[in-house]
Amino acid sequence: MATLARHTTLVCILATILAAFGCSNKTSDRDLETLSVQKSIELANSKSGGPFSVQNRIAWVDPRSEEEFKKAHIPGAVNIPFGGPFERLANQELRGMDAIIVYATSVQDVLGNAASKRLIELGYQPVYTLKGGLRQWMRDGNKVDGTDPSSAE
Repeated sequence: MATLARHTTLVCILATILAAFGCSNKTSDRDLETLSVQKSIELANSKSGGPFSVQNRIAWVDPRSEEEFKKAHIPGAVNIPFGGPFERLANQELRGMDAIIVYATSVQDVLGNAASKRLIELGYQPVYTLKGGLRQWMRDGNKVDGTDPSSAE
């Protein structure tokens, strides 16, 4: 029993040290730049070919689950579910982009901010977070693709 207590204490001490010093999280909410739906469309339209043209090097990133993405997403968006192999998928999908716009479901959904911060930490620039997420996109009258677009309302 004493051995178990010592191991538990040691694990707790190591976890505290790692939390305090081992994980240097350099990115905060202050590092995030948000864009309104209108400004994001203007950014996407800033090059010839329209907002969803392959000539644009703008990536729309949806970090929600694959199930949520299949139901409703911004046309042309890439699904990179946050967590799991996020870094590997981001490296496959986002290298060489001129800008990245991340969105989640709504303004209260912290997933968009978390994914934006992680992309910044991975060295991607510029990364923007869509204000209001997919719900605001829809409220502003923009098209949504998927099997059940009303699921995002």
